[in-house]
Amino acid sequence: TIFWASEEHIGWPQWNDLQENCLLDELASLCERSFADITQSLPGLEMAHRDRSKSVWARLGKTPFANAVVLLAELVGGVQKARVSLSSFDAIAAQYASQDYIIDDLVLRILSIPFSASDRKIIYRLLDIIYLPWLESSAHHLQQLCSEQSYPAKRSLEPRKYESGTCVMFVDGLRLDVAKRLSEVLTNAGMSVRESTRWASIPTVTATGKVAVSPVAHAFIGLEDSTDFSPVSSSHHKASDLYQVLREH
Repeated sequence: TIFWASEEHIGWPQWNDLQENCLLDELASLCERSFADITQSLPGLEMAHRDRSKSVWARLGKTPFANAVVLLAELVGGVQKARVSLSSFDAIAAQYASQDYIIDDLVLRILSIPFSASDRKIIYRLLDIIYLPWLESSAHHLQQLCSEQSYPAKRSLEPRKYESGTCVMFVDGLRLDVAKRLSEVLTNAGMSVRESTRWASIPTVTATGKVAVSPVAHAFIGLEDSTDFSPVSSSHHKASDLYQVLREH
């Protein structure tokens, strides 16, 4: 029998492989346990494997489970800290923009880790237990709030003023968590970044969203009998080319 001491063998590939296999078994066993049990176990696993996620093996792509357990532990902390039953849209927006977006970002980072098909099922199951309840509760609460109050997206449809020479870039599907990454990349590149947020138009599809964030959003409306969710001209209730309207205004 060979006994490994991490201080002596951290540079050995066999040691790292053994640690990954042991961690895989630990994570697989958590798939059959409750959220409460997982929150008790993950901090210890994260602490035990944190150093490997920063090691040479991580740089070589040999520590997928060590990387995942660090992010899973952060994810648990995020959903535990999040408050779901906030009473206003402004409070929900402020909390998501300041902290809750990190929850979605962590999930994307976990899903981007390369796993085999069988190992990925373990990760999916853990996300079902940790992430899905928060996601569903947040969505249901927002839907309930929409039934009680007016959805605030209309506040964003007022004409916007831009200085001459301003380039407005539309990025399809730029979720806030992804936009935060973009902001960080631009800042690190030496650019000056100013962030602002707004509620998305409904439904959140390209045909609706592209018009809603344009400088001429006020010139369009949505019809209840629309089958493709494309807004129409507010003046004659017929389809209008966005670029033509932009040129006219």
